[in-house]
Amino acid sequence: MNVLYRHSIENLNVVEFILKVLAVHTSAEINRINIEKELLESERKNRAWIEKSPVCTKILDLDFNLQYMSSAGVQALNIDDITLHYGKPYPLEFYPESFKNKMLESLKKALKTNEVVEQEAPVFDVDGNELWFHSTIIPVLDDKCENDYIMVLSLEITDRKRAEDNLKQSEERFNFAMQGANDGLWDWDLKTDEVYYSPRWKSMLGYKDDEIKHHVSEWKRLLHPDDLDMTLANAEACINDEKNSRC
Repeated sequence: MNVLYRHSIENLNVVEFILKVLAVHTSAEINRINIEKELLESERKNRAWIEKSPVCTKILDLDFNLQYMSSAGVQALNIDDITLHYGKPYPLEFYPESFKNKMLESLKKALKTNEVVEQEAPVFDVDGNELWFHSTIIPVLDDKCENDYIMVLSLEITDRKRAEDNLKQSEERFNFAMQGANDGLWDWDLKTDEVYYSPRWKSMLGYKDDEIKHHVSEWKRLLHPDDLDMTLANAEACINDEKNSRC
């Protein structure tokens, strides 16, 4: 084999090797670009979901400084520019001390135990209006299973709390009126057979408040044997909307 032919073959082998290396690197670069595109698209979708969600998402660093707050919280609190609060301590300065103390306690507990912590507490928006939030504090770990940052998910429950307060006030007014009335009242839960007998109802039968259990069996026990079948039949008819009756 002459020298020129041998050099030609060697040159071809080198070129082939270079082409293979270039192909490998090109393929790797294409894969990297595709992965970056997929990551960017995934991040875009996740951010869009977070921004449109009714849940206020907050990101805190390990020193409890605010790094991010989603639109739900910004709008609920009437904050003009949330970026002015980034890097500053959370809870925010206009929150009431009662909320700050409770939230800080929950944040410390979540970091210490690496467990999810939940709480409900009121805050005030920038205009001083009271809002209730149910918050879930989540410690997020890195690849080494060490604390990386804290995520706080808060759902506004102001309407629910107001409804609960209204119900409580209504029950208190009812109980007050019932105590002042001369009528004996009782309320039967048909699902559990638990019965609330008013103190007046018990006293009309000659019993003290703690002498009758809150169950329908007590009412049946107190019925006269001669009236038992008819009374139970009338009660069943009332339950089935067959007739109006006094039991």
